[in-house]
Amino acid sequence: MLSASAALTPIQLIICRLGMSGEAFEQELHAWLAAREPAGAVTSLLEAAAEEDAAYLTTGVQIAAGIEGDTEAAWLAAMSLPAIRPYAVAELNRWAGRDAQHDPLPGLEPFECDAVVMASQAIVAGYATGGSEGVAAAAWQVAAPGSETVLFEQMWRSRHVIAEQALMTAGKLHPDKEAASGQEGRESRTGRLIEGGLGPEPTRGG
Repeated sequence: MLSASAALTPIQLIICRLGMSGEAFEQELHAWLAAREPAGAVTSLLEAAAEEDAAYLTTGVQIAAGIEGDTEAAWLAAMSLPAIRPYAVAELNRWAGRDAQHDPLPGLEPFECDAVVMASQAIVAGYATGGSEGVAAAAWQVAAPGSETVLFEQMWRSRHVIAEQALMTAGKLHPDKEAASGQEGRESRTGRLIEGGLGPEPTRGG
């Protein structure tokens, strides 16, 4: 009979990651992985995460990316999932020592919108799990130092729903609530947030 930890569904495992300390989650993850082959574990996590919101999606991808073993085939198969494809492309290129945006492997080229989509997902997830500090941490993670304004400009120009959600999320953190609607208002509000509201790089914890 499987232990309680080993019997968790992928979504339950993701919930554990969101609600537990790092050490406690590692114990749950170890027991969960002990009952599964690495590739199967990655596949089940990515398939489950693909159907969820930004917080669950990014968390599921993070867990899957940390699973050791022969998982390349699972990541390649996951490219058929639209929500997962940008992450699979980035992960497979990383394994090959390539930069997905500037020097991708043949057949593993990212779509033009991938960077914006992943950054937007990270920002929405950051707000859901950590409020303003989560957004700041996400911005530091997905944008090179000093390029945050450029990133948000690209998000503003994007037509993706998740980019719009990320801009609205960032706008909630700015005290200027009058600049609430219209493209010009969103652009100026978001620019002020990045230029003056994110502050120094957040301390990274375990």
